[in-house]
Amino acid sequence: MVIKKEILMASALFLALLAAITLIGYCKSINAFAGSVGTTSATANFYVSPEGSDSNPGTLEQPVKTINKAKEVVRNLTDGLEGDIIVWLRGGRAYALEDTLVFTEERLR
Repeated sequence: MVIKKEILMASALFLALLAAITLIGYCKSINAFAGSVGTTSATANFYVSPEGSDSNPGTLEQPVKTINKAKEVVRNLTDGLEGDIIVWLRGGRAYALEDTLVFTEERLR
């Protein structure tokens, strides 16, 4: 009976240690991701939201509604724009696409 208690205690301790290691690793990866997003210096940010409107300018306060509209806005930026352009997809229902979404560095006009 004493051996069973020792095995049970050792198993519980092992599982607690494993959970702590997993949680620490998860927190570090979340912090690394948040840090990389927070330090990104984008030249332009555009926002898409299911509650937006495609007549909006694509700002945080007035997001566009569809990914295709965001793609159109990004394509029509001035040629002199340098740096990263980030399109943020806000929460909500799933975004329905008619075609496959492809990202390339090629300037599409």
